Amino acid sequence: MKTLLLITLLFAGSQEERLVLEFSDPARPGRLLTHLRLGKIEIRGTKSKEITISSEPIFEHMSDEKVNGMRRLNAATFGLQVEEEDNLAVINVASIRTPQHLVVEVPRLTSLSLKSGGGILVTGVVGELELDTTEGDIQLKNVGGSVVANSLNGEIVVSISQVTPGKAMSFTTLIGDLDVTLPPGIKCEVRIVTRQGEVYTDFEMELATRNKNTGGTRDKNGRYQAGFERALYGKVNGGGPRISFNTLQGNIYIRKGK
Repeated sequence: MKTLLLITLLFAGSQEERLVLEFSDPARPGRLLTHLRLGKIEIRGTKSKEITISSEPIFEHMSDEKVNGMRRLNAATFGLQVEEEDNLAVINVASIRTPQHLVVEVPRLTSLSLKSGGGILVTGVVGELELDTTEGDIQLKNVGGSVVANSLNGEIVVSISQVTPGKAMSFTTLIGDLDVTLPPGIKCEVRIVTRQGEVYTDFEMELATRNKNTGGTRDKNGRYQAGFERALYGKVNGGGPRISFNTLQGNIYIRKGK
């Protein structure tokens, strides 16, 4: 079964519109995919079978000498398209210049694939969570399943209450701290790399440092480059699937949940 909804809205002020739909088979976990170039994404897990989608523009107030006391009309036109097929829902928000705050409520058992140019917040969702931002923080609160989170410039703060057995996870940021809370009984191997930062944890770990040869390459001018990477490895509760923590500039906090 396939559902296609297409709506183009004209916003004035703080007007907000909502769309409501369901996955094709509400008895099975679904998957949500969206890419928001400008703005931030907020996902909330609920007990409902419905997907509720809303979006409103984020207006930036800038001074302009040419205004001369005139009143600004907050109007921005953008398109919102939602397509659902075989329990996969895809949301496309087209806005040329105005950032959006996209808020989506989903059934608690929903996997996510999200890309944002301005931050991601996920609360109360269990599934395979794949998150990517270019600017802004990634925050995950009371989530479960598995997580792959990447940020170019922003913190990653995660609280995982349950993990999918046998699933690897990774948390990567170029600039920003990694702050991850894991279940106290988790069995995993951790791989930790921070080039300009410190590492803190309250887990008991068997630690070792390993050097990895990154290989050699020769460019078209005949110049050869090679190197190695030093990482800290540890086992938690005897070891298990690997969890990778990697930041160029920031601290890493690996916390034991309650």
